[in-house]
Amino acid sequence: MTVFIGIDNGVTGRITVLKGLEVLEHIATPTVKSIYYGKTAANRINRKELKNILNKYKDDCFLCLEKPVTGGFANQVSSGARSFEATLIVIEDMNLRFDVIEAKEWQKKYLPKKTKGRSLIKRLANQYAKRNYGLETKDGDSVLIAKLAQEKYRED
Repeated sequence: MTVFIGIDNGVTGRITVLKGLEVLEHIATPTVKSIYYGKTAANRINRKELKNILNKYKDDCFLCLEKPVTGGFANQVSSGARSFEATLIVIEDMNLRFDVIEAKEWQKKYLPKKTKGRSLIKRLANQYAKRNYGLETKDGDSVLIAKLAQEKYRED
């Protein structure tokens, strides 16, 4: 059975692995401190650890990666873009099957119409994860991203 992986982009994102109705993993995106982007240390994606996580599922998985947010604050945008690129490099180097989606795609499918506001979206995603998977989390976005991958790319 294919495993579906949802990645909520960014150094504060999470990775969810679904197999059927079971959450196999729901973990923080691995990061490492770095001073390469400025005078103070900042988190970046730990590509080696990300590869180790994904390697467990490489034989039969499909992955959805959320695009970074554009606009807003410059630091958040550049961090999101760097995280996205690092994650994408790992996925491509491993020759994994994947799709890149925008947040609004999973939000439109699983959240009530006209849901607005970051905190409300997070709260509803967390409630969905608890209701449908029994998962207590403060970041249910990756669960819904994995669910979207499962519904769009399942091969019955």
